[in-house]
Amino acid sequence: MIFDCAKTGKTAVEICDALHPYGIWAQDTALHSVRVVTHCDVDRAGVERALVVLKDVVAKSQRKGA
Repeated sequence: MIFDCAKTGKTAVEICDALHPYGIWAQDTALHSVRVVTHCDVDRAGVERALVVLKDVVAKSQRKGA
């Protein structure tokens, strides 16, 4: 999946860098485009955990910009 992160206040590289310490690997495909995929050993709980971490990363960036 590729998503637009322009409204987060972060670039795609910044989002990817913020996710990596949590074991979530994402790739920037453009300035504000982030690509994430799953692997066959990632279950539903793993995907849901990644979404929680992504929400937290975005929320932190938006609080700093407020």
